[in-house]
Amino acid sequence: TPTINYTAIVIGAGIAWFLYQNYFTVSTEITFQQFVSDYLERGIVERLVVFDKNVVRVITRNASPATAMDGGVYFTIGSVESFERSLEEAQD
Repeated sequence: TPTINYTAIVIGAGIAWFLYQNYFTVSTEITFQQFVSDYLERGIVERLVVFDKNVVRVITRNASPATAMDGGVYFTIGSVESFERSLEEAQD
């Protein structure tokens, strides 16, 4: 009887996810100022995800299926601490 190698399945799924996220989605880089005016002030930000301590991906509310299929938008930051300060200032 054949046995199922669950480790290989998990590793394969992880590699597939990595390739999809890095090579098959199209993300658009924006500036922090664009983020504030086009997303934050319009109230369409659901959450922000920080990657590698210097890239912030913007997750919007009620993203259309077309928007969900592309990579969305992101912007770069100098540090998490300075980003948090700038975000607090932008929300005041």
